[in-house]
Amino acid sequence: MSEICHTPVALEFKEPLITSRGTVHMRRGFLLAIEHNGRKIVSESSLLPEFGTEHFEHAERILNGESLLVQTAPSAVFALDCLRYALEKKDDRDIRVPIAKLLPGGSNEDIIVAARHAALASYDTVKLKVAVKSLEDDINLVNTIALELPELMIRLDANLGWTSDAVRKFADALPREAVEWIEDPCSLSLREWTRLQSEVGVPFACDEAFSEEEILAFDGVPGFKTLVLKPARMGAIRERSALLKRMRDEEIPVVLSSMMDSSVGLAHLAHLASEWSSPEIAQGLGTLQFLKQDTLSHSLHIEAGHLVVPPLSELYDGLRPEYKSALLG
Repeated sequence: MSEICHTPVALEFKEPLITSRGTVHMRRGFLLAIEHNGRKIVSESSLLPEFGTEHFEHAERILNGESLLVQTAPSAVFALDCLRYALEKKDDRDIRVPIAKLLPGGSNEDIIVAARHAALASYDTVKLKVAVKSLEDDINLVNTIALELPELMIRLDANLGWTSDAVRKFADALPREAVEWIEDPCSLSLREWTRLQSEVGVPFACDEAFSEEEILAFDGVPGFKTLVLKPARMGAIRERSALLKRMRDEEIPVVLSSMMDSSVGLAHLAHLASEWSSPEIAQGLGTLQFLKQDTLSHSLHIEAGHLVVPPLSELYDGLRPEYKSALLG
């Protein structure tokens, strides 16, 4: 078995990523590779410190063996564990995973046009960032999409940008049948979240609102209908077993979400989603269109709202030449 090698990646966005947390122009990270018994495996560490990963310099020290503070380097640890996962996985066929189309920022008119394109491309689900503009703008936008494109299910993500009163006002104006959930609507305790979800009658999804430790320690059914996992923010794959069991026991579905990964990272997430989630639930992996460039020479294919993903053992051969030469040659 060869030593694990790595090379840095810096992927610019076609347009700045605008959220309630601020504006991001680039996503940095690393590609990791290893060779074993003639198989070359590649994985990706996607770094967005604004959304809970470690900084580039800390990940680099971990990968160089200069630091042992792995508890504070979840993305690097996840990428390392993905190499193990891929080596152990007996996958010899493509998989198809339904994905939600993340709508871009911009004017309401631009977002509506993007939603129309998603419907024409046979997506069933779109995701919309809210709590960036005024509450009234968000309400008008969601209602317009729901009225014009009733075939689409809409996921909303507030990134904890609202108050509980804003959540109430927003929920009162929502077309309930068109909205799948509101992700991270506001900052409250888990018990208060449970009460608020019951009060407003709109499902909540938890992404960043509560830690894994808080969820596992909660006495009762957690106050959300879906758990959104960003593995790059959580660390080793094998250490998620307790959380996944708790969600199965509570019959709360799990959705995997991208940290603006390239095709390499998305492929690993898609294979994990095929094991951790339900096959009919759209995963949060519809983000490739935001990147100016990719790590593969030919990006993963999207067909009728599904990400078509090859076996993980085939990813290395598809890398762009500059990444191949920087890794295993």
